[in-house]
Amino acid sequence: MISMKKLSNGNWVVAKFVKEHAHSLTPGKSENGLNDESSDEQIKIKELTQQLMVERKRSASYRKIIDLLFNHIDDHTQHLSQKILRVNDILKDIASSEAKGRQNLR
Repeated sequence: MISMKKLSNGNWVVAKFVKEHAHSLTPGKSENGLNDESSDEQIKIKELTQQLMVERKRSASYRKIIDLLFNHIDDHTQHLSQKILRVNDILKDIASSEAKGRQNLR
């Protein structure tokens, strides 16, 4: 690796030079100024990006289904709670009626 530095007088000097590398060397820039990247890597990146988008859409649709399911469960729970309260009130009325009937018989 070479690091260059521009001095205030306009001259360039080598600021840092590393001869050995712990990583693979990347190819230089091509004529158009862009890094040469293998087309296989670009294709793989596109495929993985498309797969990611598909999975995100699938995840969003699963989330909608789960939200609908939980909303339905909440509605059903509230409905059952109301029924239980009505049954409880009816049982209290029956119990109080029976208690009054027993008192009248005495």
